[in-house]
Amino acid sequence: MNRSCLNHLLTETEREQFAKNGYLIIENALTPETLDICLAAVDRIDLQIRKELNYELDKRINVHDCIGKETDLLQLIDLPTTFPKVWGLMGWNIYLFHTQMVVSPPTGNFPSSHKRLSWHQDQNRSNGDLDTEGLSVNPMLSLKIAYFLTDTTEVGVANFYIAPGQQERNKIVFSKKDPDQPINAMPMQVPAGTAVLFDRRLWHASSPNYLDQSRKVLFYGYAYRWIRPKCIMDVDDLREKTTPIRRQLLGATGSQDGYYLPSEGDVPYVPGYRKIVGKSLLGAIDDNGGIDSRPGYCRT
Repeated sequence: MNRSCLNHLLTETEREQFAKNGYLIIENALTPETLDICLAAVDRIDLQIRKELNYELDKRINVHDCIGKETDLLQLIDLPTTFPKVWGLMGWNIYLFHTQMVVSPPTGNFPSSHKRLSWHQDQNRSNGDLDTEGLSVNPMLSLKIAYFLTDTTEVGVANFYIAPGQQERNKIVFSKKDPDQPINAMPMQVPAGTAVLFDRRLWHASSPNYLDQSRKVLFYGYAYRWIRPKCIMDVDDLREKTTPIRRQLLGATGSQDGYYLPSEGDVPYVPGYRKIVGKSLLGAIDDNGGIDSRPGYCRT
């Protein structure tokens, strides 16, 4: 267990900000060394996909299950600077249910007028299946971390756009002044090495890339272990060769029922952290033998 995680526990202020806005920005989440390793891995996948599919250099690349293609990307699943925020927001009965790599090359100069972006919520289908229309609480169910591997401090470099404060709405509300822009819409303008945690309900979109460099970003999605993977996760070999905690995050379980009523063997992250920070922060074994996985956080 990496003790440096203790320097990055979710604070009460961060919890309140996430609940209000639907996202958190983690500056310098990636060290320069880790950033270089991830960039090299992304470039290898990008080159392979372009060769296999005969894609031109200006073709946008969108690849799922990127950690199944490059083991160098495995290190991000429990990164000390970001993962403590995830379990602080979601609790312990979670795993990595989705990974995605997006490379957005330049597409040309700025247009004279802009088009409405493709605003969406992740796993939007769940809102209808759960019949959440009109309810005061629309469940989060999952969240993602976006790792920005290239600089996006300028507008026009395929920026990640968000609409803070609308994450509990099943339908996005657009501005009366600009019917193509949602209320509170804003671009993420962050340097390389930044991570952005966002609620799956947060309305978001990506703009075209009008500048002279490709935007490269990795998305790591975390969900409760009783939710099915969002994409095919070819991680069986990785699961056998890694640590118990990472095996949990890669979907391992001692029994099928362990997804719903986990024992300590199903969620080894709990006893690992209990040794460091104590039982009170982590929850306890309930009367049925399962872990109380309610979120814990550091009060500041």
